[in-house]
Amino acid sequence: MASAENVAFLDSTETVIVAWSLAPIVDKTTYPNIGTVLTDDARYKSFYDSFPAMQAAMPAPSGS
Repeated sequence: MASAENVAFLDSTETVIVAWSLAPIVDKTTYPNIGTVLTDDARYKSFYDSFPAMQAAMPAPSGS
């Protein structure tokens, strides 16, 4: 089952994830490109695959 993950996007298009956070960041004024994605989202899988050293700390992508 997919879980919701806290992420930061490169820009307002929300096409590229540049960071993952265990805790939600709620200040959208200071951090306007934050949001959540599900672990079955292709953007999350791409981000996850780009950082093998962090994979032990992050939830694995779900689905295909």
